[in-house]
Amino acid sequence: MVSVKFLKEETYLTGFEIEGHANTKTRSKVTEDKIVCSAVSMLAQSTLYGIGDVLRYPVKYEVRSGYVKCDISNLIEKEIINCQVLLKTMETTINKLLEEENYRIYIRLLN
Repeated sequence: MVSVKFLKEETYLTGFEIEGHANTKTRSKVTEDKIVCSAVSMLAQSTLYGIGDVLRYPVKYEVRSGYVKCDISNLIEKEIINCQVLLKTMETTINKLLEEENYRIYIRLLN
């Protein structure tokens, strides 16, 4: 199970934390669990690249197998506001994945 938590301060998203893997049951073909795991991973990486490489903000992050954390709470308010498009797009995409009956069994959204 992939657990996703969005970090919030007041009215702004200030990051996210993702932990776990979709439980792969077969290694012989592409399965829904691999698709979900890959989609969530790429979404997290894209958001990190957008903040760090495109906007060039000093984002605090940690990445290791089965874990990604992004924290922008150290940024000034204007920079946090500029990151909202990326973070809210990520949040919307995670929620869209959760709407898919076949995918929601692999993702848990934490408060």
